[in-house]
Amino acid sequence: MSFSAPQVITKFFICVICFNFVVTNTSSCYGFQRRLACLSSCFRSGIAIKTLLARRRSIAWYAKANAVKANRFVFCVHGAATGSLRGVLCAARFARRASRRPFHRTASWRQPMISRRRFLKLSALTAMVPLFPAFSAAPANAGALKELVFAGPPAPLSLPLARLADDPAVKALAPVVAMRQWRTPDILRTWVVSGEVQVAAVPVNAAAALYNKGMGIRLLDVNKGGALSIMSADPAVASFTDLKGKKLLCFYRGDIPDLSLRLLFARLGLDSDKDVEISYAESPFEAMGLFVSGRAQNALLPEPAATAAMMKAKQAGMAATRIPLQPVWEKAMGVSTFMPLGATILQRSLIEDSPEAARTVADALPGAVTAVNADPAAAANSYAGLFELKPPLVEASLKAFPVAAIAGAEARNQLEFFLSALMELSPKFLGGRLPDQGFYQS
Repeated sequence: MSFSAPQVITKFFICVICFNFVVTNTSSCYGFQRRLACLSSCFRSGIAIKTLLARRRSIAWYAKANAVKANRFVFCVHGAATGSLRGVLCAARFARRASRRPFHRTASWRQPMISRRRFLKLSALTAMVPLFPAFSAAPANAGALKELVFAGPPAPLSLPLARLADDPAVKALAPVVAMRQWRTPDILRTWVVSGEVQVAAVPVNAAAALYNKGMGIRLLDVNKGGALSIMSADPAVASFTDLKGKKLLCFYRGDIPDLSLRLLFARLGLDSDKDVEISYAESPFEAMGLFVSGRAQNALLPEPAATAAMMKAKQAGMAATRIPLQPVWEKAMGVSTFMPLGATILQRSLIEDSPEAARTVADALPGAVTAVNADPAAAANSYAGLFELKPPLVEASLKAFPVAAIAGAEARNQLEFFLSALMELSPKFLGGRLPDQGFYQS
């Protein structure tokens, strides 16, 4: 194992600070063992600063005992670790002051257990620790995958991921394998940015925007099922253009459902701000509830909310018309292509840190899609509960709109066509540019 000069210097300063603090300011054997264990853990992990920051409570206690604020102590260690001149000087000053200050100023206080000369010898030996793999190497399983989390909305698009999370081959990849649901795009973005989830079903615009903002994600596949529909209880509305002069309930203002709707109005000669009165609900199921209750006559709904609206309207004896947006899209754009609304993404960190796990997930995903479509009843009974949905609803939704996935790299041209059209309405959409080649997982 080789180390560069900056790495050796960095570890030297960390060792000096920590050993100075531990050895010269110890007043009991128990305290010495406790702090030495903490220090040993830092060295064994090979990333001392990360471990120290993770033990913030212990750092705060140490610093308080030495009459030094916790944030200053953390700054000293972090500065030395980053190798900045200011940080190194600050760390050196802190080490010098700590060596002159007893740990407890009580009647039973004793002088430091070692002399300054012995301390300097220890510091010199400490600087050599990184040069010996036996002492500084990380544990063999440091890069092992500890948790594999899938996430998706309460929609058929998420069922293949739920099936993957239940696959024995995938469960063997990590001690913890879980499936989560997100109800709003904001929750999704938070999970992706924080790294809480490794694989997620997302709107395509969210995936592209996160990538353009520097988030390390890769596009696995794109769903071409066309899962958006206009639901209408107005007898006068039989086609998309019949919404002129009507009120229309939408959801996720400024997101892909809203922009897709406005783009279609514009391409078909309608002004979405003047010809149609658009209002917004917080979520698809809130919009569905308003539609079924009669408080909204026209609503844009995704799956399975649209299927739920049809089922509830039938039970209530209410006439409802369903207008899928996929045919409207083809007519408005003049091309026979699909609306790539949903996608599956993979965190780049999973690819880099656990390439075998990433390959296993990517290879198993098409099979999971096929299995879900082949037996909608079994998929609904097995996984509807994860998303707080009723199995009959999920089964009916899958039969009406099967999950139709295509590899992200294969769908690039159609995805860029779709996103470019949306960027005509909002130039800053996706950060003002299309994702580059690195976005597509090969």
